[in-house]
Amino acid sequence: MRSFELTILGQHLLLNIPEGQEQYYKDIANELSDMMDEFLKKSPLRSDVKAAVSVAYKLLLENKQLKETISYYESIDSKIDDLITKVDNK
Repeated sequence: MRSFELTILGQHLLLNIPEGQEQYYKDIANELSDMMDEFLKKSPLRSDVKAAVSVAYKLLLENKQLKETISYYESIDSKIDDLITKVDNK
């Protein structure tokens, strides 16, 4: 057996294929890729999936920014509390 690289759905896979069967597996990979590409072209869900991923990514970025903002204000609150404690202790 030797390693053979196949591309299926745009993904590069390194497979151990028996000697002499490279073309067989290559044909299967091409057929599978063609079938999935055809399905995705016909699928009205493709644009929906892209939109959902885009929205999820935007929400993730907004959530990250919100967490950074909250962390910043919590830091300020903590400093104010420390100053009040110091003044109270004097």
